[in-house]
Amino acid sequence: MRQWVRRRKLRRKAHPKGRRSELLAHVLECAWKAKRQRRPLPDDWEDLLARARVEPDHLERVLESLDELAKQWHELGVGEELTLTWPRPGRRPPHDRAPRHKKASRQLRAR
Repeated sequence: MRQWVRRRKLRRKAHPKGRRSELLAHVLECAWKAKRQRRPLPDDWEDLLARARVEPDHLERVLESLDELAKQWHELGVGEELTLTWPRPGRRPPHDRAPRHKKASRQLRAR
């Protein structure tokens, strides 16, 4: 029983998936509206940046790329399309994750 309690305490706490992506989307929306529509930033702006783990310099570069994307969007004619590649070229590829129960499966095969 004692080992079970210790293992449970050592396990990483699960966070709901998507929490950071939602924060990032909110930060981008607020920053975009502040820059383009001259709306005020939220009172907790610095806290939002910290929780989303966003550096102001990086945010500015992302806003510049959104400006370029908006320009391309507005230049489209009726019936034309804008295609985005995802993930963007030049980004690091997603890392391969090893199977979670690798040791257990080896032990089972060895028996």
